[in-house]
Amino acid sequence: MKLKQNVLALAAPWVFLLGSLAWAGAAEAQTATPAQPAKPAGTNSATKPATKPATKPAADGAKMLSGGTGTARGGALLSRDQLRECFSQEASIRTRLVEHEGGRAPLDQEKQSITTEQAALRAERAPLDEAKKLTEGFSERLKTFSAKVQDWSARVEAHNANKAASASAQERSQIALNKEREDINKERTELEAERTRIGGSTEELVRSYNAKAQAVDARVTAWNERNNGWNDNGQLLDAERKNWVSGCADRRYREDDETAIRQGK
Repeated sequence: MKLKQNVLALAAPWVFLLGSLAWAGAAEAQTATPAQPAKPAGTNSATKPATKPATKPAADGAKMLSGGTGTARGGALLSRDQLRECFSQEASIRTRLVEHEGGRAPLDQEKQSITTEQAALRAERAPLDEAKKLTEGFSERLKTFSAKVQDWSARVEAHNANKAASASAQERSQIALNKEREDINKERTELEAERTRIGGSTEELVRSYNAKAQAVDARVTAWNERNNGWNDNGQLLDAERKNWVSGCADRRYREDDETAIRQGK
């Protein structure tokens, strides 16, 4: 006797996908801690542009912004306009160096905050990894169940195609297959319930973790951009300082011109 068609309905491949539970990976936010840049040359007291009084003016009254007497170096004297520009550049560089150094502390504080947030995010990985193991184990059980359904389907087809078996043998085969169908339906119901249970908790964990990881990634990217900008600005200031040293500090000027400039002339 052939089994009823509704029995064969289970023979179709039962492909079980997690759907909304598709594993997002929940990748760790950037693990490389943003490196603190070295302070640019020229930010210490030894290398900052400075105006020091000459130890002893030369006979022609020449001095140097570097503090020399003006006799150790040759070269044309700075004109009063050139000296005025050198003083202006020195003041500008000093001010911007102070502002630049002031921007280091906020960057370091934010770096520490990001590091703390990354540590907290890593701590959240433990339950997430456990949930992932449950999902992977569930997927393996689904594969086993699918293989069982396919095997049962093949035996149903063989039963229906068997014309040589006796009526009693056919009946015994049908009873066994019907019993197995009941077991399969029971197992399917249990798997669907487990899918709902795992899905609800795991999906929320993955969604929450990924949102936090993306937020940390954004903070790290923004910090790196600002940190790189701080480094670049430091290099520009150092280059400007070196140009000031060669163009102003190591050039001679007349003390009378300095006096006049200080008097606003």
